[in-house]
Amino acid sequence: MTGSGRPKLACDTGGTFTDLVVEDDAGRLGMFQAPTTPADPIDGVLAAVAFAAEDAGLSLGDFLSLGDIFNHGTRHAINAILTGTTARTAFLTSAGHPDVLLLREGSRPRAFDHSVQYPKPYLPRALTFEVSGRIDAQGRELTPFDVEDARSTVERLRELDVEAVAVCLL
Repeated sequence: MTGSGRPKLACDTGGTFTDLVVEDDAGRLGMFQAPTTPADPIDGVLAAVAFAAEDAGLSLGDFLSLGDIFNHGTRHAINAILTGTTARTAFLTSAGHPDVLLLREGSRPRAFDHSVQYPKPYLPRALTFEVSGRIDAQGRELTPFDVEDARSTVERLRELDVEAVAVCLL
């Protein structure tokens, strides 16, 4: 992909490989792949980008400096959920919505067959916390966010040895 102008890059870090697609100004696509390093996934990203830079006849730094867009996605989170190897994760959500993760009709094999059991929850209910604050669809504040309330919740998470936090504020 020589003469790529301002490349657009899209990268996906998986459990085994890191895939990179590069689109140049003419709409040509280049595909590159490098092994993922589970202990440090950025290594796979940089290796895949280095392959693309080499293909364009540029140094890694020069190639990245030309980049117009860099989209990155990863399957690490879904892989961790599927294998049950997630960090001890808490869930923060808007007050009044502690069960938003449990309202998951889409994950049931037959959504309207109520004899089918729900799958195991993604996170334990005991690690779900509500915080104040609510905005509407236009971004206007309906209920003020209480910073002190959030700080006390964070302190509680520390006491519980939480390793990660998922946030869904409505």
